[in-house]
Amino acid sequence: MIIALPSIRVPIMASTRPSKMPGLRTLKGARQIFCRVRNTWLQFSAEEFVRQAYINYLMDVTCVPLGLIQVEHAFMLHQTVCRFDVVVYNPDKKPWLLVELKSPKIKLNQEVLDQAQRYNLVINAPWLVVSNGLQEVIFYKNIVAKQLEPFKWN
Repeated sequence: MIIALPSIRVPIMASTRPSKMPGLRTLKGARQIFCRVRNTWLQFSAEEFVRQAYINYLMDVTCVPLGLIQVEHAFMLHQTVCRFDVVVYNPDKKPWLLVELKSPKIKLNQEVLDQAQRYNLVINAPWLVVSNGLQEVIFYKNIVAKQLEPFKWN
């Protein structure tokens, strides 16, 4: 079942802990951004900036250990190779959170949400976040209904 994208902005988490800005540099005229998970410099793009800022948020604000984060890993979906943005694993190494990230220029619409939900058919994480760095939408798996539902702060 595919869920329609809510039209509200949902904050991921309030915290007073600061998050580090991603490391940036220019090397031989090419802008690069540092990935703490992969411990390497990558070609800069708006989507990569959102990805690295989100990883820093996970590590610095929510204190997710580096060893429980996987970034841009390929998997098969209906005979197609796909690549998720970020998966956070629980201590038992089972997927806990799937994060699908887009450039701030990309609006969070039904097509983006459908992609994230298709990915989660394979990943099977109980939490799903879709963000473009300006907006984020959070879903959780309702164990009784056995489906993803929009998360609402009470």
